[in-house]
Order: sequence, then structure tokens, then C-alpha cells
Amino acid sequence: MKRSKEERLQAREELMHKVERGDLKVSEAVKLIRALYDMNQTEFGEKVGLTKKTIYQIENDTGNPSMESINKALSPMKLSLRVARK
Repeated sequence: MKRSKEERLQAREELMHKVERGDLKVSEAVKLIRALYDMNQTEFGEKVGLTKKTIYQIENDTGNPSMESINKALSPMKLSLRVARK
């Protein structure tokens, strides 16, 4: 079932609030981003240049996806994973 424009906007705001609070796992972020686009794993993978298997692994905290793959999955919301010094 497709979300209305209002529902997508609300979900997007919720996602961004969680990002700002640092209260979001990568797997949850990718699931939320994919849901915002109303896409299944195959469609979303094609959109971001990854396989369905890689999207599945990221969303389910399995495998060992590279930072490049994770960043591709986060890219539709202009988000990225990075390593920083403390």
C-alpha cells in the first residue's frame, strides 16, 4: 500500500529526528528509507546500485557490507556513515 504524501513527509521527519538524536541503527535507517520510497528490496537495490541480497543483509544486520554499500543504501536521504576521531 502506497503512503500518502503527508505520511511520507511525517516518516521522513521521524527518520531525520532519529538521525539527529543518534538513535538509529543503520539497519533501521535503510528499512525506513526504503519504506519512504514504497519499494521492495529488489527495487530499492536497483535504485541505489546494490543487489537485493546486500539490502537484505544491511537491513537484517547480517553479512559484512562495506561502508561503500551502506553509504549507497543511505544516499537517497543524503545520509552517510563515516568514521571519525574521538
